[in-house]
Amino acid sequence: MSSSLIPLISSLKEIDMSGISMSAASSALVPCLNLRDCNLCDGAIPEDIGLLSSSEDLDLGGNHFVSLPARISGLSKLRWFTLRNCERLQKLPSLPSNRPLDFYVNTDNCTSLKIFPDPPPMCNGVSYTSISSFNCFSLIDHQGSRSIIFLTLKKFLQEIPRSLSLFDIIIPGSEIPEWFNNQNVGNSVIETLPSDSNSKWVGFSFCALFAPAQEISSIATKDYIIDFRCLYDLNTLAGPIYSICRDDVASDHLWLILLSRQHFFLEPSGRHGTYWREKCHDHKIWFHFEARSYPGVKTWVKVKNCGVCALYEQDA
Repeated sequence: MSSSLIPLISSLKEIDMSGISMSAASSALVPCLNLRDCNLCDGAIPEDIGLLSSSEDLDLGGNHFVSLPARISGLSKLRWFTLRNCERLQKLPSLPSNRPLDFYVNTDNCTSLKIFPDPPPMCNGVSYTSISSFNCFSLIDHQGSRSIIFLTLKKFLQEIPRSLSLFDIIIPGSEIPEWFNNQNVGNSVIETLPSDSNSKWVGFSFCALFAPAQEISSIATKDYIIDFRCLYDLNTLAGPIYSICRDDVASDHLWLILLSRQHFFLEPSGRHGTYWREKCHDHKIWFHFEARSYPGVKTWVKVKNCGVCALYEQDA
């Protein structure tokens, strides 16, 4: 695309080129770029893709490249980065460090991916970051779920992002590491909220192991939702809820969730306060995972067990 055309597309909001062969694209004025299933191989993505400075949603799913240009890290406004079903992709470049409030990366079914995406800096101003790697089994062969979880926790503790409310990753794995010292068989665990005076407490880390149910009906849908709830009142089931929605899972997977201390000092309005401390009975919080499907349809995944550990500055 010639640079002389840029003034003509100043109001363009989205380019959808899914399924269409493309040799190059260069525009700094496209917030949403869909290049899904374009038969793109190595070299097809321009090295100067970082010039797409206004891009918020980039979908490169279903293509055939092994690697991506390093300058993707220059997409400072990127919120959604989709690489689902890129079966030859082996490694991602560094992810953008200057990002909007929310940031989502999807590498589901990237079966050749050998190195887990390095979590971007958990800088102030970012409230939610999520990296999904369903069915990326090469990750476990080359790194192992334990190593990925450990490195993610270490990064979180070293940076201690005060503004971050939630950070989560999903990877294949069949065992919750032992440092989640409060573990329970099933889908619920209760934890005590640390004292306000403990300035070294930085948040909680949660891990849930989920897998296909042992008995799967022939009419069972593969579409499912797993909810994660933080409940401070068991009578009213009051508390925030976070969800993941997926359509397939081939084996055991782990869902790691990091909730910063900041999260537990927010009022329902989002303002800083002592709401949780006042509402929690005996300072206890009930953390609950629930797999569900559409009404009237049996859910074919289940949460096998879960665990939680409090995180402190000295754990870094």
